[in-house]
Amino acid sequence: MLLQIRQSLAKMAFLLRDANESTCQKKNPYEAEYSRILRKFDANYGIFGDGLKTLEEKQKRRDVIPIPLSSKKDIFAYCANRLYNSNL
Repeated sequence: MLLQIRQSLAKMAFLLRDANESTCQKKNPYEAEYSRILRKFDANYGIFGDGLKTLEEKQKRRDVIPIPLSSKKDIFAYCANRLYNSNL
């Protein structure tokens, strides 16, 4: 019981020191692992998983890029047209 109290107090002291701006560690313990996994994912699958798409899917996505529109009314009409006339 006494050991548990000491461990709890030690953890509380650590958290209070870490909450103070001048004494905190300012280090994310998971940053290195996250960066490594993200680089591996990007190498395998591309950004946002684009590497998983087939050539036809990539080509189709290029065809959907809209031309510049002049007003909000045109943008709304274009989006509504694409939404209601899509073959999803």
